[in-house]
Amino acid sequence: MAVAKGMRYEVHVARVLESMLGAAALVVRCGGANDRGVDVLADLGDMSIVVQCKNFGKRLGPQFVRELEASVADAQSSAASWQTLGLLASPEGFTKQAHLRAMAAAQPLGLVVLREGDALPSSLVLNAPAHMRLPQQLTVARATHEEQCTARRAVFPDASEAVGATAAASGLVSLHCWRA
Repeated sequence: MAVAKGMRYEVHVARVLESMLGAAALVVRCGGANDRGVDVLADLGDMSIVVQCKNFGKRLGPQFVRELEASVADAQSSAASWQTLGLLASPEGFTKQAHLRAMAAAQPLGLVVLREGDALPSSLVLNAPAHMRLPQQLTVARATHEEQCTARRAVFPDASEAVGATAAASGLVSLHCWRA
């Protein structure tokens, strides 16, 4: 049952990504045994997007970000495209520690909240290297400074001012919300 739930989520994420990227991208679900940490792969020609999908019913911690970092490094070493963006998709979101880990990563990473059945993600938080590589098709609305501050407070609700400042300095550069 858990495998079916995971596969269903991977298919959903692939369909949403495909609809957002359009005909210019080849999007395939490649999850399963020996997938090397890549559940969905999008090829944009000069750039690839590797996606790990985790449908666990709880917020994801930093260990999943570390797994994504390894998958991105592996994809960058073996891909024809030198640019690889890594996305971690979850319907439940991410812990504060997962956000901190992703924002501190040297590789371009993003954390995506996409619930089953939703046509678009509710949010995508990118680290600084990913922000510079984000395909234009995925950028529907750039966050204003006030939205970014609100996003930081949402990510770090119980954090002190110092932790909030650390989060800002560590690269929490934008939150993209696709819903009006």
